[in-house]
Amino acid sequence: MKKAPIPKTIPNGISIRSHTISLASDWLTHYQCTLNLLRFNAKSYFSTRYSARFGLTWVMHKSFLLLALLTAPAARADPRMATAPFDYYVMTLSWSPGFCDLGGAEKSPRQCAMGAGYGFVVHGLWPNNRFGANPEDCGAREASPDDLAAAQGLYPTDGLAAYEYRKHGTCTGLDPADYFAAVRAVRDGLHIPPALVGVRAWRHMAPEDVRQAFIDANANMRGDNIAVTCAEGQLVDARVCISKNLRAFATCPQVAKNSCRRDSVLVAPVR
Repeated sequence: MKKAPIPKTIPNGISIRSHTISLASDWLTHYQCTLNLLRFNAKSYFSTRYSARFGLTWVMHKSFLLLALLTAPAARADPRMATAPFDYYVMTLSWSPGFCDLGGAEKSPRQCAMGAGYGFVVHGLWPNNRFGANPEDCGAREASPDDLAAAQGLYPTDGLAAYEYRKHGTCTGLDPADYFAAVRAVRDGLHIPPALVGVRAWRHMAPEDVRQAFIDANANMRGDNIAVTCAEGQLVDARVCISKNLRAFATCPQVAKNSCRRDSVLVAPVR
């Protein structure tokens, strides 16, 4: 079933910014109301703190309220826009079972272990140019252990996260924290087609059907925003072009034209 788009979708966009702003507004309102309630009740508490009937109840109630306030998730800000010169991003989602079958098991044994359960995973968010070479290895800065801890859940391994920042993130002008925030925003704004979630048996699919499944699952995506690649007859990845400001899908004929041209590819099952 095709998923309905998020309200207030930006034309030809992926609704990352409007959804994040709405979430931030909701949490700020929640915090303000809670703080006002705490201030109001604090005054009444000090005037009735010796009440045997109500004192303990008030303290217990406010303890739970304060705990909820302190443990509530923080409002997320929009990821920073890249400052380095390039034209658009390519979000590459690797089909993990195919990667593992085509030699990846030796490079990433944990990702390829039986029971790992990976389907499409983030390979990288790459700055690209419409003309000329794409930037790579633009600086010596490395992601710190704290940066990698904050990026948990984005990549199948910390090693890949560190490598991707060094090779591609340094070419965005963003520090590791901001780069990984951009990766998370794009990943969370994309929908994986239902037909490619939890694949349990080998299947044949036309690359064009895989591409169309992504288009159907993501509002405002078009054929010139995505490529599906293959190798040795297997599905390898989906490459989605995203605008530099992260607000829309980007037109990228140079990427789209390299989509797999086979009539059918094997889709390996999730391990």
